[in-house]
This record gives sequence, structure tokens and C-alpha cells, in this order.
Amino acid sequence: MKIDLHCFSYNQYGGLSKSLYSAVEFLEFRSPDFGSALSKIILNAHFHSSEPPRPTLEESYEDYHLRLADLPKSKFERKKQRLTIDFESKTGSVEYISDMKDAPNHCGVIVIHKDVRIDVFNAFLREILAIMRLVKGKTKTEDHKETFVWLSYTWMLKEQLSILNWAADNISLNAETTDWFEEFLCANPKHQDAGKLWETLLIKHKCPGVLRKASQWLLTYGDSENATDVASALLHECPDPPVVEKAKQLVWENPGNVFLISKVIELAGDEEIEQLGSTRLKTEDFIVAGMYLARPLLRRNSQKYLSTIESWLHDSSGEPHFVSILAELFTAAPAELAPFVFEWLDENPKIGNVEKIFQMVFILSPSQWLLDRTWTWISGHLSGRHTARMLNVVLSNASNEIICPEDACAIADAWLGEHIRHIDAKDLLLSALHIDATPGRLELAKKWLKYQKFDERGQILMALAGTVAGSEIENEAMDWCCKHPNDRVAHAILLRLLISSPKHEYVLEAKRALEHDALHKYFRYLFLYELVKIGDTESFATALSLIEGDKEWRTSLKELGGKLLLGLLERLPGDLKVQLLADEWLAIGAHELQDLSEKIARARENG
Repeated sequence: MKIDLHCFSYNQYGGLSKSLYSAVEFLEFRSPDFGSALSKIILNAHFHSSEPPRPTLEESYEDYHLRLADLPKSKFERKKQRLTIDFESKTGSVEYISDMKDAPNHCGVIVIHKDVRIDVFNAFLREILAIMRLVKGKTKTEDHKETFVWLSYTWMLKEQLSILNWAADNISLNAETTDWFEEFLCANPKHQDAGKLWETLLIKHKCPGVLRKASQWLLTYGDSENATDVASALLHECPDPPVVEKAKQLVWENPGNVFLISKVIELAGDEEIEQLGSTRLKTEDFIVAGMYLARPLLRRNSQKYLSTIESWLHDSSGEPHFVSILAELFTAAPAELAPFVFEWLDENPKIGNVEKIFQMVFILSPSQWLLDRTWTWISGHLSGRHTARMLNVVLSNASNEIICPEDACAIADAWLGEHIRHIDAKDLLLSALHIDATPGRLELAKKWLKYQKFDERGQILMALAGTVAGSEIENEAMDWCCKHPNDRVAHAILLRLLISSPKHEYVLEAKRALEHDALHKYFRYLFLYELVKIGDTESFATALSLIEGDKEWRTSLKELGGKLLLGLLERLPGDLKVQLLADEWLAIGAHELQDLSEKIARARENG
């Protein structure tokens, strides 16, 4: 593979450092074979200037630097088998790169030419490799075997190139490529980058082979660099006793590594290491690191460490990301930390984005007492620009099991009546409609629509679709669906319209949606269920084909698959395929979905 390098700046062409050309020579010598599709690559590297323009070159200087914003660009000439890539180099300014003739080779690892600086060589080589990803896109090659051959050469140089880690991050890790990385790591276990690459593989490809071999590496070479990161990753995936013991050992050898300490506390448990984490927290200035320590301590033994954590939170309350950290810890132990949270909010009445503190805790730990306690505090602080967001915290987290306080709904209705054009009105209105689509809220929704651009109306149209109030704007809702055919909100609107009134135009639009592969499987099942239920004979075969070919209806989509089977049983009572599929569903779904199972069993008997 021939690779040419051309270097440009606003006032010169070529003549730059040998370090750059050496990087290209190195790449050319070990470059992969892209087959007959490509025989030559031209790299046009454009360097910025860190100094003012020379006299009479001001216009050229300005035009050149403006054009850098349009890079990178590439051009593939298929007949000439040539790819040209123009890119802006961030290795250094043209002045810095040019003034290196007598620069010392301070890295002292390898001398390629006597005037080559290894730090620039490495930086430019990494830059070219990133740009070379364009090659894959242009030539459509998937064969990385030759790439690995020359990557192995860079490994043996023992330079700080991190080439293999670049490859692990940027090359698709299928079974074949992962096997190659595993074999290479097993053959070079003492290399200074081995731990980092094992960590990359553990994050990106958690197959049993990687877990097993990474564990073996950790237990044998666990004193190497990055061993603590490998231990942290392994604890998440396979907390086997030997790995746990090695991780505990590494904690005492690296008592300053708060991330490993937190993983051991969370996943392995150890009273002495818990105490180490508590002691470390008392002096921790970096708030994110403190959060990593405090969270597992709260989950392990909240009563024992609560006072330490509250003291640390109090000392950290002036940090920029404190609200996000408080929200994270509140989720870990809502009941224990609630007194501190509400006391701190009272002491800081001007704090912004209060709703962030509650969003995560209600998603992960919803409860009636928490909603009631939150409303007690919010109801005393309803003023200013955050009123709608705080009201929305309560309304949006109510459900059939968690009842929204009546006065919260009344206050929300009153606020919406006076502020329907407010930027936060839509979210609060949607939450209120979710609780109960009262006539007053439906009128507010129609009023809100009058002030919005067409493209922004989708979610409110979805809330109105299928309701009495929505019947007045069905045409607008249908028009929105037709103009946003791939939007999931449009699919939800169409579904609600189809359920409320199976008009011919709704049926046709649902069938059009089913023709698109991009339609989410959830809507595919629901659309077909409604079409089968209303007796659309063309949809029977489509529905049966979906169930026969989709394995997910036996697992994650079990309820949707059961509903669709029920519709088919009622419409095709004597069909043998439907009956057999119903028997299979009953065998796997009866104990989880009792009501649906009983309906399917009755329909099966009638068939």
C-alpha cells in the first residue's frame, strides 16, 4: 500500500518535520492490504498557525484558517484505486512542527531517524490512524487480519502508542477479533498496556472467554499497571471468590483508589474496607469520588455511616455538581437521607433545578410516603419560575398505586389556567391529563394547541386522541401523523385513534406503518392486535407470521404476544397453527399473566 503525505499551512507546502514523514513510513510499511479496491492513499495534512500572519499574507491567513472548519474531507477515485483525505492536524502548530531539526529525542525509546522526536511521531501516528477510519467506510473492507499483523509490530516496540487500545475501541469486536486480542494478551501478559486492554475488552465484550482469561491474568499478574481497573470491571461481571480476594488485596495496596474501594464495598462487602471507605470519605475533596464512596456505604449500612455521609455532604454543598450528587445518593437510601435533603433545601431556598433531586429517586424508589413527604415540602415553596416543575414532580410520579394529593391537582389546574403559554406548561399539562383527563384539562389542552407551531403539537395531540375533546381535532391529529410517519408519538396517536374509532382512514394508515421496517416492534404488535380485533382479514396472516418468526413474544413481549394470539383465536377459532401457538403460550405465560391466560384458555376451548 502506497501512502503519500503532503503538509500544508497558509504560507508553505511541505518541508516540515521528519517526525511526520517517519510516522507515514511506519504506517506504509505495516499497513493492511485493502485488496484490489485501493492501491494508494494520499494524506493532505493541514496545520494551523499560532503566530500572526506575515506581512501581505493577511488575507491568505484568514481564508486558510476558515477552510479548516470544513475538514476532514475525502475523495475516492475508484478507477485510479486512490483515496485522498484532507484533514486538520492537531499535532501542533506549523511553527512548532517546523522548528524541530535539533530537538532532543527525550523519550529515548526508539530512534527511527536521528532528527525524529518520538512524542511527535506518536501523536501524528495516532492522528493518522483516527483519520484512516475513513478508509474502512470508503472501501467497505471488513477483514482486519492484516491490520493485526502490523499492530503486533507496534506492540513489540514497547512504545506509548496505545495502538492496541485504539484498535479495541475502534474495530468491531466480533468473535474472531476478540479471540485475536485474547491470544495476543495471553502471549504478552507482562506488557505495560496489558491491563488497560483487558479492561477495554471487559467493558466492550463480556463473553465467558474474556471473563475467564482476564481473571487468570489478574490473579497471576495482578501487580501490573491497570490491575485495579481490571479488578473493578471483573467484580461487576464475575465476583468469584479468588477475584474478590484479589480485589481486596489490591485495595490495601492502593488505598487511594476510591473507585476500587467502592466496588469492593458494593459487590464484595468487607467491614474493614467499609471503614477504610468511611475514613477516606471524611477527607475527600473531589465530590464525584466522594459520591462513589458514599453510595455503597449507604446501601451496605446506612445507619452506621449516615452521620459521616451527611457531614461530608454538608461540607461539599458549595460544589458545582452538588445537586446531581445529592440526587444520586438520595436514590441509594431515600428514607434515611430524606431529613437531610429537605433540611438542606430549606437552608438553600434560591437553589435552582430542585426537581433534579427528586426525578431519579421516584423512578427507582417510588413510594406513597415519599410522594406525600415531597408534596408537604413543595406545597410550602410554590413561587417563582420553578413552580410548574415542582408541581410536575408530584403529578408525574403519581400512579394507580401512588395517589396524587388532591390539592396538588387543584393547584396545578389553577396555575395552568393562568400560565398556559409558559414554557413549562406542556409537561405539567401532560402529567395532569395522565392523572385524569377532566373536561377542564382537555379545554386547557386545546387552548395550548392554539399557541404552538404544528411540529411541536405531537404529545398534546396524543393525549387528546381518542377522547371526547379530541374528536374535534382528529383531523389535525391525523394530519400530524401523516407528516411525521416515523415518529413514535405519531404511532401512539394513530393507535389511540384506531382504538377509539376504527375508521377506514385509520386502518389504512396503520397498514402503511406496518410496511416500514423501522416501526418499533411494540407498535407492530399493538397495531396488528387492533386490526385483528376489528376483523381486518388481510392482517390475520401478517399477525400469524409475526408470532411465528419472532422469539421475543415468548420472553420480553410475552403480554403483547398473548393479546395478539387471543385476537387470532377469536377470529380464527379452527386454525391449527394458532391453536398450537396458544398452547405454547399458555405453557410459558400462565403463571405470570393469569387474567390473560384464562381468556386465552377459554378461547382455545371454544375453538
